[in-house]
Amino acid sequence: MATAQDYFTYKPVHGAPEAAAGVFAVAAVLCAFQIERTRGAFWLYILVVAAVLECAGFITRAICISHASLGLYIASRILLLVPPNALAIMNYKAVSQILVVGQRETGGRGWRRPGFLLRFFILGTVASSALQIAGSDILAANAPKPSDLGRRLYLAGTAVMVAVLALFISATVAVAVAGDVREAVGRAASKRVAGCLLATTALLQVRAVDRVIEYALTYNGTRHIGEWSFYVFDFSPMVLAFIVYNVLFIGRSFPRGSKKQVDRMVELRS
Repeated sequence: MATAQDYFTYKPVHGAPEAAAGVFAVAAVLCAFQIERTRGAFWLYILVVAAVLECAGFITRAICISHASLGLYIASRILLLVPPNALAIMNYKAVSQILVVGQRETGGRGWRRPGFLLRFFILGTVASSALQIAGSDILAANAPKPSDLGRRLYLAGTAVMVAVLALFISATVAVAVAGDVREAVGRAASKRVAGCLLATTALLQVRAVDRVIEYALTYNGTRHIGEWSFYVFDFSPMVLAFIVYNVLFIGRSFPRGSKKQVDRMVELRS
Protein backbone atom coordinates (compact mmCIF):
# COMPACT_ATOMS: atom_id res chain seq x y z
CA MET A 1 0.00 0.00 0.00
CA ALA A 2 1.43 3.36 -1.05
CA THR A 3 2.11 6.00 1.58
CA ALA A 4 2.15 9.80 1.31
CA GLN A 5 5.96 9.66 1.19
CA ASP A 6 5.79 7.46 -1.92
CA TYR A 7 3.85 10.15 -3.78
CA PHE A 8 5.62 13.25 -2.47
CA THR A 9 9.16 11.67 -2.46
CA TYR A 10 9.62 13.12 1.06
CA LYS A 11 7.68 12.77 4.31
CA PRO A 12 5.07 15.57 4.38
CA VAL A 13 3.83 16.85 7.72
CA HIS A 14 0.58 18.30 9.00
CA GLY A 15 0.25 21.93 10.06
CA ALA A 16 1.89 23.59 7.09
CA PRO A 17 -0.79 22.74 4.46
CA GLU A 18 -3.60 23.70 6.85
CA ALA A 19 -1.93 27.06 7.55
CA ALA A 20 -1.33 27.60 3.83
CA ALA A 21 -5.00 26.91 3.08
CA GLY A 22 -5.95 29.58 5.61
CA VAL A 23 -3.58 32.10 4.05
CA PHE A 24 -5.10 31.64 0.60
CA ALA A 25 -8.65 31.76 1.98
CA VAL A 26 -7.82 35.20 3.39
CA ALA A 27 -6.24 36.17 0.06
CA ALA A 28 -9.45 35.21 -1.80
CA VAL A 29 -11.56 37.40 0.49
CA LEU A 30 -9.17 40.36 0.22
CA CYS A 31 -9.04 40.15 -3.58
CA ALA A 32 -12.84 39.98 -3.86
CA PHE A 33 -13.12 43.00 -1.55
CA GLN A 34 -10.57 44.95 -3.60
CA ILE A 35 -12.32 44.19 -6.88
CA GLU A 36 -15.72 45.29 -5.59
CA ARG A 37 -14.30 48.33 -3.78
CA THR A 38 -12.67 49.61 -6.97
CA ARG A 39 -15.38 48.27 -9.34
CA GLY A 40 -12.63 46.48 -11.24
CA ALA A 41 -13.19 44.46 -14.41
CA PHE A 42 -14.80 41.04 -13.93
CA TRP A 43 -11.74 39.25 -15.37
CA LEU A 44 -9.87 40.37 -12.24
CA TYR A 45 -11.90 37.70 -10.42
CA ILE A 46 -9.30 35.29 -11.78
CA LEU A 47 -7.42 36.38 -8.65
CA VAL A 48 -10.20 35.06 -6.42
CA VAL A 49 -10.52 31.81 -8.36
CA ALA A 50 -6.76 31.25 -8.16
CA ALA A 51 -6.72 31.84 -4.40
CA VAL A 52 -9.67 29.49 -3.87
CA LEU A 53 -7.97 26.76 -5.92
CA GLU A 54 -4.76 27.21 -3.90
CA CYS A 55 -6.80 26.85 -0.70
CA ALA A 56 -8.52 23.71 -2.04
CA GLY A 57 -5.16 22.31 -3.17
CA PHE A 58 -3.62 22.62 0.27
CA ILE A 59 -6.72 21.18 1.95
CA THR A 60 -6.51 18.20 -0.40
CA ARG A 61 -2.78 17.91 0.32
CA ALA A 62 -3.51 17.80 4.07
CA ILE A 63 -6.09 15.05 3.57
CA CYS A 64 -3.68 13.11 1.36
CA ILE A 65 -1.04 13.15 4.10
CA SER A 66 -3.40 11.28 6.44
CA HIS A 67 -5.20 9.19 3.83
CA ALA A 68 -2.76 8.72 0.97
CA SER A 69 -4.33 7.80 -2.35
CA LEU A 70 -3.54 8.32 -6.00
CA GLY A 71 -6.72 10.32 -6.58
CA LEU A 72 -6.07 12.74 -3.71
CA TYR A 73 -2.46 13.24 -4.73
CA ILE A 74 -3.34 13.95 -8.37
CA ALA A 75 -6.15 16.29 -7.26
CA SER A 76 -3.79 18.25 -4.99
CA ARG A 77 -1.18 18.53 -7.75
CA ILE A 78 -3.70 19.79 -10.31
CA LEU A 79 -5.32 22.23 -7.86
CA LEU A 80 -1.91 23.72 -7.07
CA LEU A 81 -0.79 23.69 -10.71
CA VAL A 82 -3.69 25.71 -12.16
CA PRO A 83 -3.53 28.92 -10.02
CA PRO A 84 -0.11 30.25 -11.18
CA ASN A 85 -1.13 29.65 -14.79
CA ALA A 86 -4.42 31.46 -14.13
CA LEU A 87 -2.55 34.44 -12.65
CA ALA A 88 -0.29 34.50 -15.70
CA ILE A 89 -3.35 34.62 -17.98
CA MET A 90 -4.75 37.51 -15.93
CA ASN A 91 -1.50 39.41 -16.44
CA TYR A 92 -1.67 38.70 -20.18
CA LYS A 93 -5.22 40.09 -20.22
CA ALA A 94 -4.07 43.28 -18.46
CA VAL A 95 -1.33 43.95 -21.02
CA SER A 96 -3.78 43.14 -23.81
CA GLN A 97 -6.22 45.75 -22.47
CA ILE A 98 -3.40 48.30 -22.32
CA LEU A 99 -2.66 47.64 -25.99
CA VAL A 100 -6.38 47.90 -26.85
CA VAL A 101 -6.28 51.54 -25.76
CA GLY A 102 -3.07 52.13 -27.69
CA GLN A 103 -4.53 50.49 -30.79
CA ARG A 104 -7.60 52.71 -30.51
CA GLU A 105 -5.29 55.70 -30.79
CA THR A 106 -2.57 54.56 -33.21
CA GLY A 107 -3.52 51.12 -34.49
CA GLY A 108 -1.83 47.87 -33.48
CA ARG A 109 0.88 46.29 -35.58
CA GLY A 110 2.87 43.05 -35.45
CA TRP A 111 3.18 41.40 -32.06
CA ARG A 112 1.65 44.49 -30.43
CA ARG A 113 -1.81 43.53 -31.67
CA PRO A 114 -3.84 42.83 -28.49
CA GLY A 115 -5.61 39.76 -29.87
CA PHE A 116 -2.43 38.17 -31.18
CA LEU A 117 -0.52 38.76 -27.95
CA LEU A 118 -3.30 37.41 -25.74
CA ARG A 119 -3.86 34.28 -27.88
CA PHE A 120 -0.13 33.55 -28.14
CA PHE A 121 0.49 33.62 -24.39
CA ILE A 122 -2.73 31.81 -23.48
CA LEU A 123 -2.01 28.99 -25.96
CA GLY A 124 1.50 28.67 -24.55
CA THR A 125 0.15 28.52 -21.00
CA VAL A 126 -2.54 25.97 -21.89
CA ALA A 127 0.04 23.76 -23.65
CA SER A 128 2.30 24.02 -20.60
CA SER A 129 -0.55 23.09 -18.25
CA ALA A 130 -1.56 20.08 -20.37
CA LEU A 131 2.00 18.72 -20.41
CA GLN A 132 2.45 19.26 -16.68
CA ILE A 133 -0.85 17.59 -15.80
CA ALA A 134 -0.12 14.61 -18.07
CA GLY A 135 3.39 14.22 -16.67
CA SER A 136 2.23 14.58 -13.07
CA ASP A 137 -0.52 11.97 -13.56
CA ILE A 138 1.91 9.45 -15.08
CA LEU A 139 4.43 10.00 -12.29
CA ALA A 140 1.76 9.58 -9.62
CA ALA A 141 0.32 6.46 -11.24
CA ASN A 142 3.76 4.80 -11.22
CA ALA A 143 4.72 5.89 -7.68
CA PRO A 144 6.89 4.95 -5.88
CA LYS A 145 8.74 3.86 -9.02
CA PRO A 146 10.08 6.67 -11.25
CA SER A 147 8.68 7.21 -14.74
CA ASP A 148 10.98 8.66 -17.36
CA LEU A 149 8.04 9.51 -19.65
CA GLY A 150 6.18 11.33 -16.88
CA ARG A 151 9.30 13.25 -15.87
CA ARG A 152 10.02 14.31 -19.46
CA LEU A 153 6.45 15.47 -20.05
CA TYR A 154 6.44 17.49 -16.83
CA LEU A 155 9.84 18.99 -17.57
CA ALA A 156 8.67 19.92 -21.08
CA GLY A 157 5.60 21.61 -19.62
CA THR A 158 7.55 23.61 -17.07
CA ALA A 159 10.18 24.53 -19.68
CA VAL A 160 7.42 25.88 -21.94
CA MET A 161 6.06 27.92 -19.02
CA VAL A 162 9.50 29.33 -18.23
CA ALA A 163 9.89 30.38 -21.88
CA VAL A 164 6.36 31.88 -22.07
CA LEU A 165 6.84 33.89 -18.87
CA ALA A 166 10.25 35.13 -20.03
CA LEU A 167 8.72 36.31 -23.32
CA PHE A 168 5.85 37.96 -21.45
CA ILE A 169 8.23 39.83 -19.14
CA SER A 170 10.11 41.06 -22.23
CA ALA A 171 6.86 42.11 -23.91
CA THR A 172 5.66 43.92 -20.77
CA VAL A 173 8.95 45.78 -20.45
CA ALA A 174 8.74 46.75 -24.13
CA VAL A 175 5.16 47.98 -23.69
CA ALA A 176 6.15 49.98 -20.59
CA VAL A 177 9.24 51.49 -22.21
CA ALA A 178 7.22 52.46 -25.29
CA GLY A 179 4.87 54.44 -23.04
CA ASP A 180 1.78 52.30 -23.67
CA VAL A 181 1.13 51.74 -19.97
CA ARG A 182 1.36 55.48 -19.26
CA GLU A 183 -0.91 56.27 -22.20
CA ALA A 184 -3.48 53.64 -21.23
CA VAL A 185 -3.84 54.13 -17.47
CA GLY A 186 -2.36 57.58 -16.90
CA ARG A 187 1.01 58.73 -15.63
CA ALA A 188 0.06 58.43 -11.94
CA ALA A 189 -0.99 54.77 -12.19
CA SER A 190 1.53 53.60 -14.80
CA LYS A 191 4.30 52.69 -12.35
CA ARG A 192 1.88 50.79 -10.12
CA VAL A 193 0.39 48.79 -13.00
CA ALA A 194 3.74 47.99 -14.65
CA GLY A 195 5.30 47.19 -11.27
CA CYS A 196 2.46 44.86 -10.34
CA LEU A 197 2.54 42.95 -13.63
CA LEU A 198 6.33 42.62 -13.73
CA ALA A 199 6.75 41.70 -10.05
CA THR A 200 4.04 39.05 -10.04
CA THR A 201 5.21 37.52 -13.33
CA ALA A 202 8.78 37.37 -11.97
CA LEU A 203 7.48 35.52 -8.89
CA LEU A 204 5.61 33.06 -11.12
CA GLN A 205 8.86 32.58 -13.02
CA VAL A 206 10.71 31.70 -9.79
CA ARG A 207 8.14 29.00 -9.12
CA ALA A 208 8.34 27.64 -12.67
CA VAL A 209 12.15 27.45 -12.59
CA ASP A 210 11.99 25.62 -9.25
CA ARG A 211 9.61 23.05 -10.78
CA VAL A 212 12.14 22.41 -13.56
CA ILE A 213 14.89 21.86 -11.00
CA GLU A 214 12.64 19.72 -8.79
CA TYR A 215 11.61 17.30 -11.52
CA ALA A 216 15.06 17.19 -13.07
CA LEU A 217 16.40 15.91 -9.73
CA THR A 218 13.60 14.19 -7.83
CA TYR A 219 12.73 11.63 -10.48
CA ASN A 220 16.23 11.09 -11.74
CA GLY A 221 17.59 9.03 -8.86
CA THR A 222 18.21 11.98 -6.53
CA ARG A 223 16.12 12.37 -3.40
CA HIS A 224 14.25 15.66 -3.03
CA ILE A 225 15.98 17.94 -0.53
CA GLY A 226 12.87 18.17 1.63
CA GLU A 227 9.37 19.55 2.05
CA TRP A 228 10.75 22.95 3.05
CA SER A 229 11.82 23.61 -0.54
CA PHE A 230 8.20 23.21 -1.68
CA TYR A 231 7.09 25.93 0.74
CA VAL A 232 10.04 28.20 -0.04
CA PHE A 233 9.89 28.00 -3.84
CA ASP A 234 6.24 27.13 -4.52
CA PHE A 235 4.10 28.42 -1.65
CA SER A 236 6.12 31.58 -0.91
CA PRO A 237 6.17 33.00 -4.49
CA MET A 238 2.40 32.57 -4.71
CA VAL A 239 1.82 34.26 -1.35
CA LEU A 240 4.14 37.13 -2.31
CA ALA A 241 2.32 37.46 -5.64
CA PHE A 242 -1.03 37.88 -3.87
CA ILE A 243 0.53 40.44 -1.53
CA VAL A 244 1.77 42.41 -4.54
CA TYR A 245 -1.63 42.17 -6.25
CA ASN A 246 -3.30 43.64 -3.15
CA VAL A 247 -0.70 46.32 -2.36
CA LEU A 248 -0.43 47.45 -6.00
CA PHE A 249 -4.03 46.66 -6.85
CA ILE A 250 -4.86 47.53 -10.46
CA GLY A 251 -8.65 47.49 -10.27
CA ARG A 252 -9.10 51.24 -10.75
CA SER A 253 -6.94 51.15 -13.89
CA PHE A 254 -9.13 48.40 -15.40
CA PRO A 255 -12.73 49.44 -14.64
CA ARG A 256 -15.71 47.15 -15.08
CA GLY A 257 -17.44 46.79 -18.43
CA SER A 258 -16.45 45.94 -22.00
CA LYS A 259 -16.63 49.00 -24.27
CA LYS A 260 -17.14 51.15 -21.19
CA GLN A 261 -13.93 49.75 -19.79
CA VAL A 262 -11.87 51.03 -22.73
CA ASP A 263 -13.70 54.39 -22.68
CA ARG A 264 -13.04 54.85 -18.97
CA MET A 265 -9.39 53.85 -19.37
CA VAL A 266 -9.06 56.58 -21.98
CA GLU A 267 -10.72 59.04 -19.59
CA LEU A 268 -8.56 58.00 -16.61
CA ARG A 269 -5.29 58.55 -18.45
CA SER A 270 -6.07 62.24 -19.12
